[in-house]
Amino acid sequence: MLSQTFPFHQGLPTIKLSFTHRVSGKLVARQLLVDSGFTGECDLLLSIDDCRDFCISFARSKEVGGALTGTHRLVWVKCVLPELNFEKSVRSLEADLSTMSLADGIDGLVGLSFLTQFAAWGGRENNGQDQWDFFLER
Repeated sequence: MLSQTFPFHQGLPTIKLSFTHRVSGKLVARQLLVDSGFTGECDLLLSIDDCRDFCISFARSKEVGGALTGTHRLVWVKCVLPELNFEKSVRSLEADLSTMSLADGIDGLVGLSFLTQFAAWGGRENNGQDQWDFFLER
């Protein structure tokens, strides 16, 4: 089983996910906050600019409720976790992240529908050092 760990960022579980830029084809890394309460049809929540840069096709607009409300566009983006041999097109909701209270260095959210694509995931203490990591297993 393949496993990858990501250190918590300011005490919060995060995943560093890479995306294929639609023009250059290069991988661009983003640090996303893990939010297992972010459920529904979308796997990710990214900024409007990132959705534009990583979009491989448009899905449709969707009315959402919860921490984020209103109508937002859904786009398909290609994301990669090379250490896990994971490369997949997933759905992202595009949003103005400046309206959200995200910690510095957080570029968006990864939701439950993304996490459930893995055999196991969660937080765990890093070797009893009072530091935590988030892990994905495939």
